[in-house]
Amino acid sequence: MIKKISKLAILPLAIASTFAVSNTNLVENGSFEADEISERSGTWQLYNELSNWSSSESVYFEVQTNLLKEMTAQDGDQYLELNSTKNYRISQKITTTPGKTYEFSLYYSARVNGAQGTNNIEVYWNGRLLEALNSSQKGWKKYTYTIEATGTKSEIAIAGAGAANGYGGLVDNISVIEVTNPTTNLVQNGSFEVDRVASADGRYQFFENLTDWSAYENLWLELQSSSLNKIDAQDGEQYLELNSNGAYSAFQEIPTEAGKQYEFSFYYSGRVDNAEDVNNVEVFWNGELLEALNTTQRGWTKYSYTVEGTDVSSLIELAGTGSHAGLGGFIDNVVVTEVAEPCAVTTGLYGINNFGSETEGYVYHFNPESSAVSIIAGLNNTASNIASKDGMLYFMEQLDSSSKASKIYSLDLATDTQAEVADVTSFPIYRSTVTPDGLSLRATSKTYMYDFDLATGAKTVLGKLSYEGDTFSDGDIAYSSDFNVLYVLTGKALYTLDMGSFELTQVGEHGVNWASGLAIADDGTIYISGRENGENAKIYTLDQNTAEATFVMEGPSHVSDLTFVSEAVCMK
Repeated sequence: MIKKISKLAILPLAIASTFAVSNTNLVENGSFEADEISERSGTWQLYNELSNWSSSESVYFEVQTNLLKEMTAQDGDQYLELNSTKNYRISQKITTTPGKTYEFSLYYSARVNGAQGTNNIEVYWNGRLLEALNSSQKGWKKYTYTIEATGTKSEIAIAGAGAANGYGGLVDNISVIEVTNPTTNLVQNGSFEVDRVASADGRYQFFENLTDWSAYENLWLELQSSSLNKIDAQDGEQYLELNSNGAYSAFQEIPTEAGKQYEFSFYYSGRVDNAEDVNNVEVFWNGELLEALNTTQRGWTKYSYTVEGTDVSSLIELAGTGSHAGLGGFIDNVVVTEVAEPCAVTTGLYGINNFGSETEGYVYHFNPESSAVSIIAGLNNTASNIASKDGMLYFMEQLDSSSKASKIYSLDLATDTQAEVADVTSFPIYRSTVTPDGLSLRATSKTYMYDFDLATGAKTVLGKLSYEGDTFSDGDIAYSSDFNVLYVLTGKALYTLDMGSFELTQVGEHGVNWASGLAIADDGTIYISGRENGENAKIYTLDQNTAEATFVMEGPSHVSDLTFVSEAVCMK
């Protein structure tokens, strides 16, 4: 069953596609925000040097801003044009680990609408061309490549390649992040590297049989190498031509499971430029035609399809259908990977409203990128504290002020089911987080910190928070994403807490009014909530070194506390 057919602008290089990635961007100044634009009323500027980026050419780097009104930056306020006084190439070396897989991505847009020859750029990894991009339409599009590092340093590069007329392709938000668990390619010998080309001085060779691949028409299978100088292989050194002494179909049976979805992808190029009905290729999954391809240009383009397994095995087939014997379409880097089941939990930033209602909501999910606020279903009460662990939200509510009877509740984000966790006796709790071992709710009233056993409700007094010149009537506590640092937020400042000595070290004063919630994202971003009198709550980020606040988005009327649900829950 074919679930979706799509030609993607997501272009992996390696034979594995990604399942999960870390959030640490190895590229410095990937959104070109580090260099302040002071010329031309802040609209654009030429630089001899650009922070963290190099060029082998004697050329100016050109950074533009939203004020130019050519484009809105994809991330931040600035972006790069790859043609200033002429085309130029930018590069940056990043630290990598040999054998590890990385996702290299960037956003690309044309600058000039309707112009084919001026917006061209080329994307490189360690000097190897990943793809030549061209567009005649303005609009950011993300391109992604999955690559295995071979050294401790890797170089990314992006080059302007259009007409040298001062108008070129635009790029923004460049990132390289480590893939934590790449999926397995079910296709064997998908890049046609097992059978080595030895004839014709290593340039091309006909094979009666090709490892893991067969042909229907009893024709020779033809491999070519980069040394033939027709085209560089997209992955490795060799690729397949689907016309030897006649057009043929190459096929392979791969293991699948009925009902599971798979991504089937490959790279396709024409062999002959400006020729109709020569480079034609048809793509099949279990005998069903996915797409008939044709091009009049030489150059690799990735085609990707989401398909469904119907049995314990599935048949992939790539068929040459051109009309000219001996000349046909090129194929390389054929990949089939299992599509991961969608995560049952929405990860990211959550907040609780102690003044909420069924109509207004008690708990919210915040999307800092889109500024969207979503009400979380399944709750029938609220509190002034919230914490999370393994896809569960926890909060404690005092039920009786005289006896201090309280209860810890949970909300399973996968099922939107609320449950009572434990009965406890406590003063009202204003701050909370879950301990690294997941066994206790670490919480504070105002100055005293406790651990509440999530299984029994037993309370352990840990100590009293104190810092000269500050009070603890507002704020929150949260662990860093690696659980090595416990942060304490007050209405005045951000601190780190030494659990051994109970000593607080001030990071800095944040200047946010009524600061109430604190959460740390997987990538280390520090989020806090605050509110001005008479206004809705707001979400800010804090600088890790200075605690300087930056406004991110507006929230509901009140946010009493924040927590962050890690993407790690989706990997369990």
